[in-house]
Amino acid sequence: MTLSSTAPFTPSQDPVADAERLARCRPVYEKLPGWKEDVSQARKLSDLPAMARRYLDRLGELIGLPVRIVSVGPDRAQTIFAS
Repeated sequence: MTLSSTAPFTPSQDPVADAERLARCRPVYEKLPGWKEDVSQARKLSDLPAMARRYLDRLGELIGLPVRIVSVGPDRAQTIFAS
């Protein structure tokens, strides 16, 4: 999700804690292809389906930082730490 052009600031700016400005923001939704493969056994990013990796790459682009930690289940062993 990114901020739309109707936002009182651009997505590259740091939003401020101003309730009136934030109330005027409208989300922009982006649909991405999904995947049906079970990812619970993945232990590194390369084990994930291509569409899952593409999703993580896009998320990183939107937030301006690479995704470094991915959980694929409730157990500690099901946490992927990217380098």
